[in-house]
Amino acid sequence: MSHGLVRPVLGILGLALLGLQGLLPAGPPADTRPVATATAFVVLSGDDSAVTEEQLLRVTDDEAWTDLWRRHRGLPTDKPYNRYYDAATCPLVDFESCMVIALLRGDTTNCAGLRLVEVDDDGRRLRLRVKAKSYQTMAASIDPEDMQGDAVRPYAFVVLPRSDLPVQVEFDRSGLGQREPRWVREGELAGR
Repeated sequence: MSHGLVRPVLGILGLALLGLQGLLPAGPPADTRPVATATAFVVLSGDDSAVTEEQLLRVTDDEAWTDLWRRHRGLPTDKPYNRYYDAATCPLVDFESCMVIALLRGDTTNCAGLRLVEVDDDGRRLRLRVKAKSYQTMAASIDPEDMQGDAVRPYAFVVLPRSDLPVQVEFDRSGLGQREPRWVREGELAGR
């Protein structure tokens, strides 16, 4: 074979081998269940919850929702709630087709709320990935009392399609200025 034909023939053989590569098994079969990215209908987030302790809750009925919302707003929960007058401005949720995942972070500092990054549904569990909307403050001095930051109570109420699957919550624990997220599982709700 002449030297002028070697390169084209090798190129054709290389392309043929690449084409056959997709037909050959590539090792043990992977988990082929599709992972769907679910969409939250609504996310309510802020830094001014009245709930002081960290909580992760699945809310699936109106009574539990109005009780949680009143606690979140710092309103008494010992009297019956009147939705007609709605002093707590409790959002309406269709619990026949939706549920609320409540992420209450309790007392902390320098966080303007929580941002839902993604929701994955692999058919076995829902995974919520959340990032704190954190910021840095500068102290007026090196006195420890000046270096406490802004006292806040961040929260997110995530309204999702109703599901009985277990729910895992991962928070991004990368530091300020880091580009790549570092997901850490910080909570789990059992399936129903």
